[in-house]
Amino acid sequence: MKYDEIRTLVKDSLSKLIQDGMAARLENGPYDKNTRGSYEEWKDQYTRYNVEDYYEGDTIATNASRKVGELLPELELDSTQREELTKEFIRQYPKALQELLAFNGNPDDVDFKTNTTAQSISLTKAIEKHINEQVRGRKWKGNTSLERTAHFGLLIEILGDNFDAALLGKKDAQTVKGIIYKLPKNRNKAAKKTPISEIAHLETNSSTIKLDTANKYMEAYIGLCNWLCNNGYINENPFIGMKIDINKNAAKLDKRKDFTPEQIAVILNGLEDHKIKEGRKKYQYWGPLIAAYTGARIGEITQLYVDDIQELDGTLYFNINDNAPDKNLKTRSSERYIPVHPKLIEKGLLKYIDHLKANKKERLFPELTHDQKHGYGRNLSRWFNETYLVRIGLKTPQHVFHSLRHTVTTQLYEAGVQENIVKKILGHGQSGTTNTYYNHSKNLTQMREALEKLPY
Repeated sequence: MKYDEIRTLVKDSLSKLIQDGMAARLENGPYDKNTRGSYEEWKDQYTRYNVEDYYEGDTIATNASRKVGELLPELELDSTQREELTKEFIRQYPKALQELLAFNGNPDDVDFKTNTTAQSISLTKAIEKHINEQVRGRKWKGNTSLERTAHFGLLIEILGDNFDAALLGKKDAQTVKGIIYKLPKNRNKAAKKTPISEIAHLETNSSTIKLDTANKYMEAYIGLCNWLCNNGYINENPFIGMKIDINKNAAKLDKRKDFTPEQIAVILNGLEDHKIKEGRKKYQYWGPLIAAYTGARIGEITQLYVDDIQELDGTLYFNINDNAPDKNLKTRSSERYIPVHPKLIEKGLLKYIDHLKANKKERLFPELTHDQKHGYGRNLSRWFNETYLVRIGLKTPQHVFHSLRHTVTTQLYEAGVQENIVKKILGHGQSGTTNTYYNHSKNLTQMREALEKLPY
């Protein structure tokens, strides 16, 4: 990530922090003495801090690192990039605090607009520019571009393709919100598509999209309006504060669950059924097995090529990469090596690979077809979630193919495996990792020993 990208990322994040703070100030009134004093103290400390003397363990660096984590929880960077991001936050944060303190003192008189003479631009053109910049800057990966395009398509349908984005205000945002949170599921696939004019008058029920899905639409619109603000088209983001917050404790009940070791045994035993093991659709047998013994994502498994099963110093491993046009990884840290578990070899993985090579097949699962949105994983996901789990009596709304990944994570931690090793296996962000032969060999040994602790 280049410096100008880091600078823009911090600026955008702090802009949202300021907008949220201003909205809270208008809703709740002036800051109390303790809050105001805390802001002033941190502003002074950050202002006096010399970034050139940055030390990871000092008070300001620790505070800044924590705040960066809160502002950008999904961002995965190496140690050097994260340090540069934290330093840039230290440079910009005092100004953000100053704006909040000034607005708190006299919100009616403080001008926090980015531009008092916003220029005109059609909504369609603004969206096109926004998407192009995100894609060019590689800020959107995988399905994000397709998903956001669909979100913006609905926004255009609501407001009109010739709508002047420079006139976008709170009233428009409220209109959009009223439709998004009542949007019917699979509206575009329905035989009779519900007109936009009728959606706002519908009741919220089981046929309405889920709240977290609706929030994704609102997040897309918040991002678009942040771009409009930063480029001088509008003065403030009308979608700030429009998203409905979800109770985190309640949301946990809806999240995917692990399989217990007993349930994993049922899954693995069921896969030995002759119709599955010897069937034509080999992904039905090997897909769940590989997931259960590696913790890899469904997309990472189904896009594997035969040549991605490699060997280093006597250890076989899956090379998870995106070195082909039909491959995609969730993040850069997803690119990794995962040792092949002895159980997979015992069950005949190498014989299966030899069979593919003899028949000049390039991909591990040549029967799967590629879909731009879902990659190669759609058929395996549908079969496992909607057919197999139902057949073996383990189907619940929280148990899906991805639960295998959660299961591996839980079992490794319960087996006492160190967090850094678990993260290497799963492809979560790692700092300070070098790409040397020695490190690959050492890491593979550590990961193989960790995976062999799985209790099944």
